Amino acid sequence: MNWKVLCSLVTLVVVFSCKEKPKEIPDAIIKETLQQANKKIVSEDKLLIDAYIKRRNWKVDKTGTGLTYFIYQKNNKPRIKSNESVSIKFSLQTLEGKVIFDKNQIQKVKFKVEKDNLESGIHEVIQKMGKGEKAYVILPPHLAFGLTGTEQIEPYAILVYDLEVLE
Repeated sequence: MNWKVLCSLVTLVVVFSCKEKPKEIPDAIIKETLQQANKKIVSEDKLLIDAYIKRRNWKVDKTGTGLTYFIYQKNNKPRIKSNESVSIKFSLQTLEGKVIFDKNQIQKVKFKVEKDNLESGIHEVIQKMGKGEKAYVILPPHLAFGLTGTEQIEPYAILVYDLEVLE
């Protein structure tokens, strides 16, 4: 089990456990406890992402949402806009190196920007790119699959995409 999930569960068990008749815990205390746990997780994720970038010597851009990206093949094509249909291809791995889709299994996806059910971080970064551009994109859990994960992606996974805009 992922340590972040375990930490969250332990926090909730500690907050809600008691041998006597349970006392009502004020919503404000629950909210504060969960916010503090979330801040700790986000802070630790940021440190992991920064170390990953430093090892690769990437010149990245970061957004206020936590998205980190490095456009390594640029051109002067117009940036993609919200509501436009776009086709991309990508390979995907976790920050720790677990390959989800390798270069031989490159996934192709067509979607409408900010309209289709796709990781919010992909919708965000695609609007910073133009047709034919390639980028490495690092999505923290809250911009990818978060607490739930998927069959192939564990909960709280930080994802690294090698993404190309096709059309």
